[in-house]
Amino acid sequence: MPLPSGHAGHMVKGSTLKSRQEFIIEHYGKEAIERLRPFVDESTIRTLTGSILATKWFDFAINLDLDAAIATHLGEDTEAFYRSMGAFSATREGSTAYRALTSERDPDRLLRRASTLWTRFFTPGSMRYEEVGFQDVRLSISGFQSTRQHCWTNLGFFVAIIGLAGGIAATAVEESCTSTGAAACVYHLRWRKA
Repeated sequence: MPLPSGHAGHMVKGSTLKSRQEFIIEHYGKEAIERLRPFVDESTIRTLTGSILATKWFDFAINLDLDAAIATHLGEDTEAFYRSMGAFSATREGSTAYRALTSERDPDRLLRRASTLWTRFFTPGSMRYEEVGFQDVRLSISGFQSTRQHCWTNLGFFVAIIGLAGGIAATAVEESCTSTGAAACVYHLRWRKA
């Protein structure tokens, strides 16, 4: 299977791929990695079966290929399932890269800071934070060609990370997506304080 196209020059940090590897093992067992082999590109299986360094850059198409295979052949190809993969990543990142921010129990500050961290995990592109109201923000990702499924994982990530930072009843709605021709992927996030 060839890698998905249309994302030349797009890169993702190994921490995201490592969390997908952990998601597979925790939910389906280590042998499930081999079950994915017929459904992914050889570079994806090499990455998945190798040692994934969290700080190394990988082709974003590997992330897309892996997410699609997990959803289609292990889980379900639904928005809820993709969101669950994103939420799983948040639980991993919340205890590592975002640890100081989640421990402050301030979702607004965390999201404000997360917008500046985009380039630590993805390239190209940038993320912009916009306060809409009290516990009500928009995050806009521009300069990055996404997919609907990748945005679903992002939505799951942000809902979970808000929870880790002390927010409750968080919601995340995608208002626009570059996969449908929009200039940016825009996520509207709301929550309440615990």
